[in-house]
Amino acid sequence: MDFFTVLKLSGYPVSEAIKRYQEILNAQSEGYQNKQKWQIFNDQIRINPFYRDFVGVDIQGNWERIPIIQKSHLMGAYQDKISPEIIRNGLYVSRTSGSTGTPMLFARQNHFHVMVWLAANRLYSQFGFDVNSYQARFYGIPLSGFNFYREKLKDLMAKRYRFVVYDLGDKVLKKWVDVFNRKRFEVIYGYTNSILQFSNYLKEKGLVLSTFCPSLKACVVTSEMCSGEEQAQLHATFGVPVYNEYGASEVCVIGFRDKNVWKVADEMVYLEVVDDNGAVLQDGEAGRLLVTLLHNNATPIIRYEIGDLATIKREGEHTIITSLQGRMNDTGLLPSGKRVPGLTFYYAVHEAIGKDIRIKEHQVVQKDTLSFQVNVCLNGDLSSNQIKAIKSAFNLYLEEGLKIEVKQVKSIERTAKGKFKHFISEI
Repeated sequence: MDFFTVLKLSGYPVSEAIKRYQEILNAQSEGYQNKQKWQIFNDQIRINPFYRDFVGVDIQGNWERIPIIQKSHLMGAYQDKISPEIIRNGLYVSRTSGSTGTPMLFARQNHFHVMVWLAANRLYSQFGFDVNSYQARFYGIPLSGFNFYREKLKDLMAKRYRFVVYDLGDKVLKKWVDVFNRKRFEVIYGYTNSILQFSNYLKEKGLVLSTFCPSLKACVVTSEMCSGEEQAQLHATFGVPVYNEYGASEVCVIGFRDKNVWKVADEMVYLEVVDDNGAVLQDGEAGRLLVTLLHNNATPIIRYEIGDLATIKREGEHTIITSLQGRMNDTGLLPSGKRVPGLTFYYAVHEAIGKDIRIKEHQVVQKDTLSFQVNVCLNGDLSSNQIKAIKSAFNLYLEEGLKIEVKQVKSIERTAKGKFKHFISEI
């Protein structure tokens, strides 16, 4: 069954949403984003007592005077953050994964929830697949109770087969290969690291997925960072183009990367990058990424700090994300006082031992400003030369004098949703 037909049967106003979305696409012209961001702000000030109190001051027509809203401001009962007028008209309500802290409940107007999927489908269709393509989904799942059956039903309706990522042992990966032999998947979609583990297994066995699953068209990785080198490996072992999706559950699909160029859903979001003091940065300068949802009058996602570090540039009315540097709370603090993105630790370890195909996963845990534990999961034993290489890489990428403990482990823990974190700070 068509995905949007399922939404319609579930009570969502699909026809209204399609009409509105097409009107938005037709209206896009010079100055559209600027006009629409003010429209959504003024609507929220008019109808939403919570947001009116949050802003608190007359911003005097200066967008940069609008306070930055964070997840902590939106915690608690979602109804308290939304206009009573909007609540009466029906809402889609969900929660963030909580992988970087406490989950947050958020709400969308029903027609906007459909528009989120229309925008994602528009991005996907530029690359030869869509939301109706049969999907091999590499994700976590609740292991019991109502939520387990709800996810299974969603998979059935959305034409998805779920590969649960909690166990990535060779026996499980071999079973996954058997599933691809039997089923005619069109798209692989899911967490970067879990998909990489499957790719490593294929590489070790000398297999290319598309040779025995010829219906496969694309691979889409999401939620976790994917380097150019990793993207190249996925392409080699799957035999199809590999794309990187960027977004957040409380927002929408923000961007889609093809060959290091991020296409942004400009019809849905307005992006800004600010420094530690909240001042807007110029194109190409790295800082905290803010997102404004341009068409949702439920939970106020206006100058919302999504939690990532990024750089952007604008080309006319089009926004391009030029780099994503990882989660803000994945920042390491060194004895010199220097702060470094968590992704730096990934590159340090990957540079030292990443070419060893026996390596399954690695993770860096910062114990204090001086001490780091590097957990390595691999088939076989970690050599003294590899340990020395890791320590040397820390000297090169970070600074000298750090205390590095390299520890071989059987597995590395994931979040309850199955997400993997390359860097964890315990400071």
